[in-house]
Amino acid sequence: MNISTPFQEIVIDQAYSESQFPHIRKCSRTFIRDDGAIGLRLNINTTHHIYLNHHVFGNDAFVPATMIIELLFEAALLYCSTYLGLKSDRLKPAQIVNFDIQRALAIAPGKSLEADFMFKDVAANNSSVECGIDIVSKRISMAGKAIGTRLNASSRVVLSYEHLQAPAISLPDEIFDSYLIPKGLYYEYFFPSLGPLFHSSCAHFALSKSKKYFLGQYDCQNKEENYITAQKSRFLTSPLGNDSCLQYAVFFSRIINLIGRLPIGASRLEFYNEHPKKGRVNVLVQCLSINNDVMVSNIYSFGSNQVYFIAKGFVVKKSPYHNLVDRNEFDRILNQHRTEESVI
Repeated sequence: MNISTPFQEIVIDQAYSESQFPHIRKCSRTFIRDDGAIGLRLNINTTHHIYLNHHVFGNDAFVPATMIIELLFEAALLYCSTYLGLKSDRLKPAQIVNFDIQRALAIAPGKSLEADFMFKDVAANNSSVECGIDIVSKRISMAGKAIGTRLNASSRVVLSYEHLQAPAISLPDEIFDSYLIPKGLYYEYFFPSLGPLFHSSCAHFALSKSKKYFLGQYDCQNKEENYITAQKSRFLTSPLGNDSCLQYAVFFSRIINLIGRLPIGASRLEFYNEHPKKGRVNVLVQCLSINNDVMVSNIYSFGSNQVYFIAKGFVVKKSPYHNLVDRNEFDRILNQHRTEESVI
């Protein structure tokens, strides 16, 4: 695939509201390749997309898995508006199927990254629109020259005219131990790569005696509004709310065997009611399997009477930036902050 193929440019700026396209607005353009394939070219940079400076591993800023999810929905919605002529304000994010991150979208500080969102197998009916999307970027040599392309991520994206019907969430009939860690200590010790814009965990959680289930709480505290410069962002999904869920999945996996992991995909992601900008939200993580490489889990995000997000078969894989922590120190921090206060 030749990423340098000429394209037909349409700048996405004032014609589209930040409420519909908060991430891709003012930094993207649609294009048509010579072979007729349609895609969206997006320029991601650490100056415009401020959140990147708070999600750093090693020396690079990483586009979080949950922001990749947001980008997939925004790109699909823009396709529906631009090429299918549909009213984008009627369509809602519904599902991401076979979500697969093969290579991270990583950006050096002060630099930018160009990524192409390529559309394939689009199908529309009276209830929904489905399309496959591949995210492709340039491969850059040590000398800074483009030497081809690489597939970063792929999925099938579903937009719906109606919200999905949310299932009932029931808590497992298990005995749990509860913990409440000072938030500063929690992020300094367990998540040193995350800056304040990602500090959403309440650090109040519970672990089942069987280590099959994990309960936690988070609060987005309106932080997403400050993710992009010069606008108060309201995303189609909740990248921070969803990231909070994945933080807990990563933390849960580390409690079990100390190995640091990063999200790489899921069999299915489902989005239900609109996520609150602030206020406490509950998370239930169910461990389906775990080894020294990956943990597979189901994740449920919900309030007192609403379900927001469900991830089925979500995979977190051993991070290349992983450092094995000391089990005694890890357990000391946990045991020092045991509490009788129930999470839910």
